[in-house]
Amino acid sequence: MIEVLAKESQKFWFYWIAPILVLGTIGLIAFLALGYYVRVLRPKYRGR
Repeated sequence: MIEVLAKESQKFWFYWIAPILVLGTIGLIAFLALGYYVRVLRPKYRGR
């Protein structure tokens, strides 16, 4: 029984860190895409 509890407590950190890692990664990709749009695509179509 103690081994099962120890195993569960070792896995528990994953349940709160996983959403943070996923949201952080999605946010990073979104900011990279936004920065690319602002610096590359927008001036290209505005004629600069």
